[in-house]
Amino acid sequence: MKHPCVNGTKLRQIQGAEAMTTALQTGRNRPYGAAEFMAEFRISRETRERLDTYAALLSNWQKTINLVAPSTLDDVWRRHFADSAQLLALAPPCPSAWLDLGSGAGFPGLVIAILLAGSPSPPGQAGSAAPRVTLVESDQRKAAFLGEVARRTGVPVDILVIRIESLATRFKLPPGGVVSARALAPLSQLLRLSCPFLGARSVGLFLKGREAEAEVAEAIRHVRVSSGYLMDPHTACGYVALQKAKHRCSAPDVILSTAHPAKFPDAMEAISGRRPSLPARLASLMSDPERSQRLPNDLKAVESFVEGVSRAARGALS
Repeated sequence: MKHPCVNGTKLRQIQGAEAMTTALQTGRNRPYGAAEFMAEFRISRETRERLDTYAALLSNWQKTINLVAPSTLDDVWRRHFADSAQLLALAPPCPSAWLDLGSGAGFPGLVIAILLAGSPSPPGQAGSAAPRVTLVESDQRKAAFLGEVARRTGVPVDILVIRIESLATRFKLPPGGVVSARALAPLSQLLRLSCPFLGARSVGLFLKGREAEAEVAEAIRHVRVSSGYLMDPHTACGYVALQKAKHRCSAPDVILSTAHPAKFPDAMEAISGRRPSLPARLASLMSDPERSQRLPNDLKAVESFVEGVSRAARGALS
């Protein structure tokens, strides 16, 4: 999805089957605690101790402040720590800064700050400091909790007690920064809130719950009824976000579709009542014989092969 407000920005929403961690893929039936988290994310003992402190403070403060759903406290390492930690695999190797919107109890931003503080410097950058993490939370009590966790764990973070809309005119994310949020707002509002902070080479990482699927499905149905066009789920994500973001710019709105409804036949049939078929130019691929070519483990050989195939393809299309 391309939009003038976020030109050069990578946006990613993580939900459902896209969840990356073993913790989230194996479900709730398997035990998952500190030991499993350590093994999966390869954290140090010091980082584990910081997260242990975090978990204890969360349990204690939850008695007086509604920080998280009470039913998730017994599964904090999976539901909150692992859910937050999965974003590191999607972030740039060396982000310039990290801005977490609507931090609440610190997920994902404070978990990210703890993990970054315990990570070794990237190769060739020995001694370089971890990117500064800024947590934005308008609730004074939740901000106080974030400050206590930061103090007790010794993790440097900036905590801004301000509404996101008010911060937009006062904070500038440096190029190459990351903006994150978890269950902050409906998909249609996320881009509107984050757009002022996203610039050149920025990355937006947004954790969404199951309700995101309903939002996308409703958008697909709406466009189908109003125009007759059947959007794929990837395009629908861009369409929904654009509805609330487009008022910020006067330039024409453009959504770049990178998938076809036929890639998601079961989902599309459930949403629209119609099972999409492959485009005619691709239909034969399902019955054509498979071909493969073994290449040596050599970059030049791979580059030469790709160049040759590309030339052949261009010739066939000309």
